[in-house]
Amino acid sequence: MLSILQNLVLILELTLLYLPLVLGAYLALSLMQIPNLALESALLMGAITGSVVSNFLATHPPASLMAGLLVAAICGGLVGLATGLLHAYGKLSHLLSNIVVIGATYGLSLLCLGGSHLPLATVSNPYRR
Repeated sequence: MLSILQNLVLILELTLLYLPLVLGAYLALSLMQIPNLALESALLMGAITGSVVSNFLATHPPASLMAGLLVAAICGGLVGLATGLLHAYGKLSHLLSNIVVIGATYGLSLLCLGGSHLPLATVSNPYRR
């Protein structure tokens, strides 16, 4: 019974993680008719900055979670805003503005992490098998 409950928690957790990506893709592709390729970069940048902030404030778990979620949402929104501004005011095509933003977010993520392939959490994940 406990393993079924743990699996349901994992499914809920993954749903909440990928829900912003799905909503962003729906808004960009269906409603605004803009082919946006920087959605994965927005999710990655939000996840990295949110986890860095939550690990920085790890002494108080509820505050670290709220601060991490807030920073993740802001950084993910800034990636989309940068793509839109480059297209609208920079007069770049959709594809070129997405490529520029994807490259910039990759560099910023390496800067936030201090290098590549570093573990984000210092504690073990109880759900990992």
